[in-house]
Amino acid sequence: MAIMLREQLRRPLPPLPEDSSKQYLYPGTYRLYCINKRYYWKKEKRFSKWLKDILSDSSNTLKKKLKILLFAESFSIRKENVSACGDELYITRKGQLKVFDHDEGVVHFFTEDEEVIERARHFWTNYAPYFDKQIISAIDDRKRCITERYIIECSNWRKKPDEVKKITDRVWDSILNYVKAKASEKSMLNVPEYIDMVVSSCDDTDLTGVIREIGLNIPNDLEPVPIIFQHNDMVLSNILVENDGITVFDYEFYGRNIFYYDALMFIMWQALHYKEDLYLSRFLAGDYDAFFRTLFDAVGCEYVLELKKDYCKLFLLANIDMHIKTGDKTNLEKYRRVLDILRH
Repeated sequence: MAIMLREQLRRPLPPLPEDSSKQYLYPGTYRLYCINKRYYWKKEKRFSKWLKDILSDSSNTLKKKLKILLFAESFSIRKENVSACGDELYITRKGQLKVFDHDEGVVHFFTEDEEVIERARHFWTNYAPYFDKQIISAIDDRKRCITERYIIECSNWRKKPDEVKKITDRVWDSILNYVKAKASEKSMLNVPEYIDMVVSSCDDTDLTGVIREIGLNIPNDLEPVPIIFQHNDMVLSNILVENDGITVFDYEFYGRNIFYYDALMFIMWQALHYKEDLYLSRFLAGDYDAFFRTLFDAVGCEYVLELKKDYCKLFLLANIDMHIKTGDKTNLEKYRRVLDILRH
């Protein structure tokens, strides 16, 4: 039996029989073996090369060739040839592969996408060190594999205001230290030009209307804004709090953005995703001014109280821009709702 894992598969593989020692082919990249309920994932040549070798091998009969293609063969695994092993496999929505090893507490993430590898490496070396603990433990360029700690999505912290306050203070301290260290690497964003760029990059008529609506509510004379690398999804469900420190994970959207994006995400995420405006109201009322003034000082900018709503509008624009670049669909009404709050 062969399992062909293509992009349309978006769920964990079903459990295999206890006595299974069969080989499963993932066309194009890897070969999978299951022995005694353990999966072994081996780096393989590209499918076209593999297929050519199989078909051109004169020692294989036509019947054997068909058997290899349709059912694969039994295989005695050798540990030194294994890229990774684990007890659960998962195919991501983008067709990439994750091998979970719950015994070791790690996840091996295989990808042929060079951009994903480089994003992980930059996050690992540039951003994550400013937090207490690392999510990435190794990157193997030869295997095209990123090894991470195994973390289950964190609790729904938004229902625990006291805990949120403690976590916010700790995360903001880390963000501030990061921004201070990276201020010399900033580049400047011309806001009117940025608005035009986001509009021109959008091919959705309704979303373009929302972008223009936000842009019309941002002053044309707003000073250029520094941009540096940001996590870009700094929500509480992507933060693990343990006794010995904080770990930030899920760096899929990591990239350059306005320097206060991660800090402001802590305020905006509940308003955008849950229609809960407590933290946004506190921000507009001045509860967090001391922190943001220090953050702005770190990049040589003045924190202007009268422009707080404009900072939030620019955040909304950057959030839309991120979704456009990643191709993710987004709910337009959430932006209109928050924009209505910022108008008053």
